[in-house]
Amino acid sequence: MNHASPAVAFCFDRHYARYCQVALFSLIVSHGRNVRIHCICTDDVAAVDIDNLQSLADRLGVDVRFLSVPASGQVSGWTTSGHLTEGVYLRLLLPDLLPMEDKVLYLDCDVIVKKPLDDLYGVDIDRFRYAGVIDKLGSATSRIDAPFRQNYVNSGVLLMNLKALREDDAFEKMRVLHDTHRSKITWGDQCLINIYAHEHVRVLDEQYNFQVSHAGFRREKWLEVCEGKAIYHFVGDTKPWHARARRHISEFWWGFARALDCERLRPIRSSTYTECMVECESLEEYDEYRKACEVKDRIIRSFVSHVKNSKAAGVA
Repeated sequence: MNHASPAVAFCFDRHYARYCQVALFSLIVSHGRNVRIHCICTDDVAAVDIDNLQSLADRLGVDVRFLSVPASGQVSGWTTSGHLTEGVYLRLLLPDLLPMEDKVLYLDCDVIVKKPLDDLYGVDIDRFRYAGVIDKLGSATSRIDAPFRQNYVNSGVLLMNLKALREDDAFEKMRVLHDTHRSKITWGDQCLINIYAHEHVRVLDEQYNFQVSHAGFRREKWLEVCEGKAIYHFVGDTKPWHARARRHISEFWWGFARALDCERLRPIRSSTYTECMVECESLEEYDEYRKACEVKDRIIRSFVSHVKNSKAAGVA
């Protein structure tokens, strides 16, 4: 079925539901209302997050179609690691969940859209299964075999040929590939997609998935390269909504998030020693030494309390 307007899909579980609001908001602000939006979510997503997304869609004047799938469904038990939950595999279900669409632009919930996406959606992928942007870090760190790491694309922004994927029974083939390569799956669905479609991927310009990592973008580099991209994708386990995120990165994201005035969008406090030290480094980058000292004091107090409790337990 052919449509003039882009079809866009978001997939999320309870961990990312609230952040989908920000991605959706940036999409409409930057692209406009001429878009069809599908939200695929697991059934463990809080009702308040769905309500907030629906209210946002109503305010923006766009139609959003919600589809709920079981949290322990077809991808239960599939490989996860770190911040990558089973929810990352939901995008593999899109060909079957969206039978009315022949083509869809998939977006992660940790993106900010800054330009209209007509040119991206208009890319010809009739001879391909996917179109995506190269992920150099993902390729370098993935354990999948070398041939599959050539033109290894990031799965956070994907133009998907749903018609071709349905005809090829792609999900069932990737289920077999997951079981076959389970020990080498490093980055969840991303590794699977690159194994399955490594000869059927069209490579896109980096502006369509500008991958921003906390470690890779100090203040000077960010100012140098941040302008002019269509889609900014915040990769890695430190997201802009974490208190430990570098300020120039977090402020870019919060510029959109604050406009929503949503109580569920609040910075996530650093809780581990490593997170606190990363937060200190971020604060010191902006000469906020007093706040950095407060974080360090919190670490010390927590450590002292832990030692006292351990000693008390030992005596008991």
